[in-house]
Parts: sequence; C-alpha cells; structure tokens
Amino acid sequence: MILTSNNLHAGGRSGVGFNRKQLEVLGVEWPPKKGWLRALVGTEISEEQYAEFLSHRKAGGKPARNHEEKASDFDGLEFANRIYEEHPEEFT
Repeated sequence: MILTSNNLHAGGRSGVGFNRKQLEVLGVEWPPKKGWLRALVGTEISEEQYAEFLSHRKAGGKPARNHEEKASDFDGLEFANRIYEEHPEEFT
C-alpha cells in the first residue's frame, strides 16, 4: 500500500500523536526529526506493516482495532482541515 497523510493520521492518537513502536514499524528513527511525516507520504509499505503500525496505536489505553474504524470517525475534509489547523508546518 502507498502511505497517505490520511492513513498515517488514522494511526495517530487523536490523529496526530505517534509512539516509538509505531514509528519503528515505519522505519522512522526515534526521536523523529522535523518533516518525518511528510517524508513518509507516498512511501510503499506492506499491508502487514500498516496493520502492525495501527496495532500499536493507543487511545485511552486501548489499541485501535482497524484503520477503517478510526478513519471513519471523521469526515475527510473536516479531518484534513483540523490537521492543517493544528499542524500547519507539516503542509509548507
């Protein structure tokens, strides 16, 4: 699969917080350097890697069950606007 901003944010806590295990699955060194998220967009990973990335997501202490469940919590445009407002530096 090709990583997009949406499917990466679907794995983040509250759409934007990521933990060390998640980033290790994606090959990102800890601590992540500025621009790491943008650099991953367009990268190809296996479905298994993506499932592992999602499995390490924690929300209120519970791992996410699947990315469709979390991605469906948001209207696509509303989600994108919220991320842009919270992290405009990721889009410049």
